[in-house]
Amino acid sequence: MQKGIPASLALVCVLAAICAGCSTQAPAPAPTPTPQIIYVTVLVTPSATATVEATAPPERPGTLAVMAQSFTGKANLTLDGNASGSLTQSTPFTTDVSPGNHTLVACVGTACDLEMVQVPSGRVATIDLSAKLTDLAANSAPSMKIIDTTPAANQILVTVEFSNPTTNDLTMTGVVLCNYQFSGGKFGSGSSTGSGVAQADVGSGRRVLTIVTIKLPDEIGTIYVGGTPTISNFQYSKVAMK
Repeated sequence: MQKGIPASLALVCVLAAICAGCSTQAPAPAPTPTPQIIYVTVLVTPSATATVEATAPPERPGTLAVMAQSFTGKANLTLDGNASGSLTQSTPFTTDVSPGNHTLVACVGTACDLEMVQVPSGRVATIDLSAKLTDLAANSAPSMKIIDTTPAANQILVTVEFSNPTTNDLTMTGVVLCNYQFSGGKFGSGSSTGSGVAQADVGSGRRVLTIVTIKLPDEIGTIYVGGTPTISNFQYSKVAMK
């Protein structure tokens, strides 16, 4: 009869079987962590800065100096709507004014120039009106000019303009000379010159149109006016008091 395995030997065999499946190596060390770089944005709020309000210095009157160094006539000045005197080459105009923009009007006769002038506080603003006053003076003399010419039957009608830029009412006169040609009438063909006198009373600063009638011989035929009529003996004088 076969004998059984002792209990103590069986226990040893079981333990040996269990240990055979176990590893005798030490566990692997944990991996070393890779260092990380972290960027941090720091917002810095500047401290409040005290605000100091500066007090502007008080404004001081400025000076306006008006000259006409190369102008040989005389101009009347108006500053900010007020008549302020006259200006010549030898007598400049100077006055104290408040700082800022000012309106200056300079007149030669009735022809005027308007200037806007800025005067700084406590300083001098200088303006020379020579060139502009010279231009005004060139157009400030009384004048007479031909506007239109119209042949009509046995006469020629010439429209004349009188201009009076002065400060006085004027009586203005002038002689108009007109060259013309004729044909087909009882005088045959030819050329001649007709004339007529223009006259008008013209108020200060005004212009007046008047028509001069140049009479021609009857039955002169067809008329042709060659060129612009001319003016001679132009005169003017103050209107006589009535």
